[in-house]
Amino acid sequence: MCAPDYCLAATRVIRMSNAMTLSSQFSVIVPQLGAINAAQDQLSLELAVERATTALGMDMYLFAAEVPVDDGTPFLPLFGTIPPAVLSAFVQHGLYANNPVLTHIRSHQEGTIFPSERFQNHPNFPLLTKALASFGAVGAAYTPVISGTDGLAVFATYSRTAVPQESQLAAQRLIGTAISLRVIGFSASKTPGTNDLSETQQTILQWMERGKSNGDIATIMGISKRACDYHVGEILRKLDVCSRTQAVLAWRRA
Repeated sequence: MCAPDYCLAATRVIRMSNAMTLSSQFSVIVPQLGAINAAQDQLSLELAVERATTALGMDMYLFAAEVPVDDGTPFLPLFGTIPPAVLSAFVQHGLYANNPVLTHIRSHQEGTIFPSERFQNHPNFPLLTKALASFGAVGAAYTPVISGTDGLAVFATYSRTAVPQESQLAAQRLIGTAISLRVIGFSASKTPGTNDLSETQQTILQWMERGKSNGDIATIMGISKRACDYHVGEILRKLDVCSRTQAVLAWRRA
């Protein structure tokens, strides 16, 4: 079960959607919000999110608990149904630090549609369009959601048939917020397995706590950055958290 505060917040999200029965978009997702809130593990959560995505009329989704602001940071804290190779391509083409969609979301804290006229003059517009086409999507909807960290959390959905409508963003944000609350609840209700960390991983965590980047830690410890990235991924997995920030908080609690 999730922590009481988070359960209460998720219940409010569901009640808010129940109050919007005049909109078919909202009424369609009410059962899916309930399923997300009731999810007891990662698998049941992912199945509930996939059903919610389908209820919105979309084909694929991506949930990111903390989107990196620079392209040297591994994009680890996520789950979804788009191919991992697409995320690797984002790093290769510098599409985290110089992404007009993410910049818009960070600046305005509002959802947006891609492709859209507001992004057409950006130099990376063709690369983003190509990235969508690489897994059969013709359009995407992105919404920022409540986060358990200081980073940007995003719920994105993708369509193989048509560019989404702006009207679906409010409903999508409800789904994304419900997901985020459930993920936060998972982290809050579990005891981190710090004893499972290797000596190297514990040292890396200590440097993470001091605010060092993966590149800095690799240099300090005399290991390759790729090795450091691997250990950070293992730390997140073993502590069952979604970001470096949550890993440090779990380490401090333990």
